[in-house]
Amino acid sequence: MWWQWGLYGFGGLLFVLIVAGWRPVRSVLREIRTERARELFHLQRERLELKFYELARKSGKPRGLRWIDADWEDSVKYVRERRSGDMVALVGITVRFEAVPGEGMEDNPNVSNPRDATAVFNYHRGRWITEGRALFNMSPDTAIDRYHDDYEPVPAPEPNR
Repeated sequence: MWWQWGLYGFGGLLFVLIVAGWRPVRSVLREIRTERARELFHLQRERLELKFYELARKSGKPRGLRWIDADWEDSVKYVRERRSGDMVALVGITVRFEAVPGEGMEDNPNVSNPRDATAVFNYHRGRWITEGRALFNMSPDTAIDRYHDDYEPVPAPEPNR
């Protein structure tokens, strides 16, 4: 009979250890997934930028303007969607437009002015995708501040020791 109590005690202790250890394990796994996502973005960045530009040009936004060029900033800001937990990469861009004939923007003197925007890339199910979504008139830092209810910043990785 005493061995049954010992077995119950051992089972209870094992349960407590698993529950107590789950959080640190989950945290480490999340860090590994985050670092992997950063590496993949870096490796795929050129392809993702081309895809973004192609989709943004086709979007018709802003209305009456056609994308003619985009300059990309080197830095990337990573955030996590609070709702889904998915990572998002935000990259600053400067976009130049031309007026689409017949759309009413031909006489607007501001059409040729470069515009700052933030390109949005999503990491979903182990791969980076883009829908060509641009957040106009804001830098990545401004986008993080403005959408703080939707995004939480992902801390930069610690340098290797």
